[in-house]
This record gives sequence, C-alpha cells and structure tokens, in this order.
Amino acid sequence: MQYATVSGRSLITENRQDFIDLHRTVSDHGGIIIFKHNRDYAGKIKAMTDFLNEDGQSLKNRLLRVMKQNTKGVRPSFVVQEYGRG
Repeated sequence: MQYATVSGRSLITENRQDFIDLHRTVSDHGGIIIFKHNRDYAGKIKAMTDFLNEDGQSLKNRLLRVMKQNTKGVRPSFVVQEYGRG
C-alpha cells in the first residue's frame, strides 16, 4: 500500500477485512478498491468504471467496495459502496 501511495496509484484487492482496517488507520493513501472473489470480471470492472465516470472524484483516501447484488428474478448485478473511516 505504501508503494501504491507514493506512486500515486490506487490498490485493488480481494482482501476485504485487512484493507478496511488499513483504510481506517492509515490517514493518507492512494485509494482502495475491494472486489469480492467472483469470476464475472467484466461485470465488476464495468460497475467500477461506471461508478468512477459518474462520480468524477479522485480515489485518494477513499475505500470503495464492489459487491454482487442478487435480486430474485433479475440477473445478478454489481453495486459500488463507499466506506467511511469510522
């Protein structure tokens, strides 16, 4: 995470809890995106790309989580949730 921050890069991980904890304790980072393990890579990337294009903000010091949302009778889709520091 330190290398990514110094390089001005965000970090993508499937290690949810460790990076949620780091986000809460590290005051300055380049941004963290958490994906849950799922083979629908295109769906996850599309959800994240759509979110970032609409949001328009930097990822610096933000933690975003991409989650699969299953709704009965509807094809599974992904949603993006932002975590605060608390």
